[in-house]
Order: sequence, then structure tokens, then C-alpha cells
Amino acid sequence: IDSPPGTGDEPLTVLQNLPDIMALVVTTPQAVAVQDVKRAINLVETMHRNPLGIVENMSYMRCPHCGEITKLFGEGGGKNLETLFSIPLLGSLPFDPTLVGFSDNGKSIVTHMRGSELEVAYRSTVKEIVKRVNI
Repeated sequence: IDSPPGTGDEPLTVLQNLPDIMALVVTTPQAVAVQDVKRAINLVETMHRNPLGIVENMSYMRCPHCGEITKLFGEGGGKNLETLFSIPLLGSLPFDPTLVGFSDNGKSIVTHMRGSELEVAYRSTVKEIVKRVNI
């Protein structure tokens, strides 16, 4: 269940009504996002659930022309949360503007962006999630 940032009614209701749910925490590197995620992790732990892990989205963007990496939203948010809460950082996903076009047209990054930096990071992150879920 993808919920809005924070600790409002949506995540609380889910945690109260779905006893076996696992929380995958997604953040961006921004300090404001990390603050929201800290509150969300505290809520999950208060409800006696163990967060499955952390995923950092939009970690960086690689220039398609020169290959230079730009940290659009700062850096280290996911790593800082991992250290603070002892919750594993399962992956860091780059920002790729071509994803917008594929998403708007209902196309999957797995099939339409095969081999891209984003698709490789996505697959690696999914493998880490699956290991922890024991599917």
C-alpha cells in the first residue's frame, strides 16, 4: 500500500487492520523527506512491526550527454536512516527523466528500459526485497 508521506490516518489504519503487513520505507535524500520517514518508522515500530527495509528514490541523476552525476535532492538520506534505525538500505534508485514518458504510456521500466541504470538498480532492489520477504 503506497501511502502519502507522514503518519496520518492511512498508514495507521493499514497497520491496525492488516496484522501481517510489512513496511517498506521509501525516501528521497532530502532532509524534509527523511524527517517524514523518521516519523513513519517510529509509527511502524510503535505498532510492533519491523520495517522490511529502506529504498532511496531519486538518489541522483546522470546526465545523458556527459555522464556527470548530479545529486538533485542532496545525498545520504537513506544511508542516514539505515544508520539511525538499523534498518537495511535495500537500494538507491536514480532519477531518470525518460521514466516519465514510459509511465505515462503504461510501459514498464523492466521491459522498456532494459539495461538502463534505473532498471538495473530497480532489479537489484527488488531482489533485496524478495530476500527479506521470503517469497
